[in-house]
Amino acid sequence: MPRMYMPNRPLIKETVLENEDTSEHDLFGVWSFGTDAVGHPGIVHGGAIAMALDESFGHAFFALGRGSGFTASLNVNYRQPVPAGQPVLIRISVESISGRKVFLKGEVTDGNSTRFADARALFVVPRAASPSHQLASSAP
Repeated sequence: MPRMYMPNRPLIKETVLENEDTSEHDLFGVWSFGTDAVGHPGIVHGGAIAMALDESFGHAFFALGRGSGFTASLNVNYRQPVPAGQPVLIRISVESISGRKVFLKGEVTDGNSTRFADARALFVVPRAASPSHQLASSAP
């Protein structure tokens, strides 16, 4: 499991302005993948990178204090291979919040200037189940 560094305080505003600085709410995660996570010899499988990003996005979403939410969209751009055994830094930032939707962006780096991947995600807070739906689902 990665080591996650959570924001100091939740971002609870309903909207985030286009040029507003939300960096004090960024989440940082340190991940390390061994040889059991390789696709090609010595290179971390892209699916493992996507999983680490999605997990990090989820931690960032929950740190916002908005309750339950689910990944609705995840788009990963792979920039260069991640060597197995090398720790990577994943940084997640809030792009915007609109109603039930939370838009996030992230990057995977070596902690310096090497960027291995970047990604965007949409998390959605589910609608409350209607009473008729609850009755129908509890019927024998």
